[in-house]
Amino acid sequence: HDFVFPDVCPVCGAAVVQDVGMVARRCVNTMGCPAQRLGELEHFVSRAGFDIDGLGTRQLELFISRGWISTPADIFTLISRHGDEIRRLDGFGDKSVENLNSAIERSRNIELHKLIYAIGIPEIGAVTAKLLARTLGDFDSVRNAPVWRLKQIDGIGDIMAEHIVAFFANPANIVAIDALLGQIHVQNSTVSTAKSNGVLAGKRVVLTGTLPDYSRDAARAILERLGATVTSSVSSKTDI
Repeated sequence: HDFVFPDVCPVCGAAVVQDVGMVARRCVNTMGCPAQRLGELEHFVSRAGFDIDGLGTRQLELFISRGWISTPADIFTLISRHGDEIRRLDGFGDKSVENLNSAIERSRNIELHKLIYAIGIPEIGAVTAKLLARTLGDFDSVRNAPVWRLKQIDGIGDIMAEHIVAFFANPANIVAIDALLGQIHVQNSTVSTAKSNGVLAGKRVVLTGTLPDYSRDAARAILERLGATVTSSVSSKTDI
């Protein structure tokens, strides 16, 4: 949120804190703040995450306000629990509910890196999620990785490693993730032939600025097919 008063959340009235070394301020009422729940679910269904078409901000606000969705797992039982009620809402009908149900069902099969991104681990964006998926291979390995193992991964620093471990140690997150895993099928990551034999195999590439013919994501996908590891910042280990 944009806070008018830096010590109080204007949405739920809970305290707002600022972590040492961080610019952003956050509400401490993680599970109970409606604005946080909306933001987390928007992130979850976004294109880089589960990519659920037809479940945008307006729909999420409506379903959250009625108590029909509070966790990611709730999305996958929404139609079976409340389909008839949704059909009777203004702006909905048989076709819109059918389309939403189809989008939700398609999203049940999710690539590992998209799942890692979607669950909203602090400091972990799409690029780092791919790095974790490629290196560790399956979700259990990601959620159970100790700090020392994560810090061995080139591109994962001390702060990121600590955020990942803390996220998966949070009891509320454990419950929510276990419920979610019961609703989806995760496609584990494998090392492709291109990764080991491509013309850019072993090279670390950083994309900056803009490209005339490709989006950043499209260029990243091409480089990865050629075997490169695409990272988000320049370091002494950057090749290109």
